[in-house]
Amino acid sequence: MSYIASDGEICQQQGDPRWADSLHVPVEYCNVKSVFAPVSNIRTRRHDGYSTTSHDSSDLIFRNRLKPTFFHSLKPQRCFGVCMHAQKAIFLTQEEAVDAIRRDLQHYGAQTDLLCELFPIVMGAGALALPDEDRQSVWIKQKSRGPMRSIRCSDLAETLFTHMTRQAASTERLAEFCRGIFKETATPGRDRHSRQAGVWVETGMDGYNCRQCGRCCLTLDYHAECTAADYRRWQAASRDDILRWVRLVPGKNGVPAYRIWVAPGTDEPVSTCPFLTKQTGNEKRTCAIHAVKPEICRQYPFTRKHARMTGCPAFD
Repeated sequence: MSYIASDGEICQQQGDPRWADSLHVPVEYCNVKSVFAPVSNIRTRRHDGYSTTSHDSSDLIFRNRLKPTFFHSLKPQRCFGVCMHAQKAIFLTQEEAVDAIRRDLQHYGAQTDLLCELFPIVMGAGALALPDEDRQSVWIKQKSRGPMRSIRCSDLAETLFTHMTRQAASTERLAEFCRGIFKETATPGRDRHSRQAGVWVETGMDGYNCRQCGRCCLTLDYHAECTAADYRRWQAASRDDILRWVRLVPGKNGVPAYRIWVAPGTDEPVSTCPFLTKQTGNEKRTCAIHAVKPEICRQYPFTRKHARMTGCPAFD
């Protein structure tokens, strides 16, 4: 039986020197049509990836295009499987789970129905929330008796997040919040390597079937999502045709950051990926650099909710 090593390649047996670092995931359990994602290439942080630093909600929108979610940043050692579409569950530490909740509440605008569902879960028995007609506000009351009051969805999201943070010491409660927000099975547990307590959240990616519509390439903003590993991979492959669309910019602590799909000779990002091609005779679109495309593209959508919230038809 073949297994996937920590560098994303395939180990044939335990005698392989990479076995000690292997994720021990049988290749047969993975979607062999997917591109294997080397561990070294998975990004560890970007604007919308997991980070201990805080970001204003305005940072999550660029030219009115949604950014990828926090899930894209997680290391594959903490997932079941390494193939993007084979990952069944993701382990989140308590800190990461809280951060993931915050990002989800900020990321997609007013999730009115979700907030109404969460309100009694977070605030307890007797709490009630009903959507306003404008869908930008919610009517709430915290006790079974008393008047309802109106609150903006953004303010309610902040209120719920504050209360969830106070209750996050309990992984059971944290798992309950994750189930409510991500709409997937979430179970308290421990990381298989560090044994750190946290929550396992299923990705819901079973049944994923890319329709090659190109919607993710056309509507999502990945300009700031290029990693150093992406850049090194293109350099190693002598892909000057890709590198000419990449710009190095000053990053934090003197570490350079990368911007992709910037018009050559300028600092202006292009509105459409230059490597997205339309097939002749139909509406399908394909990636001209599929074998070496950026890791963020390789991973999309990673979770069923992100697919749904960004209009991906792969589950229709």
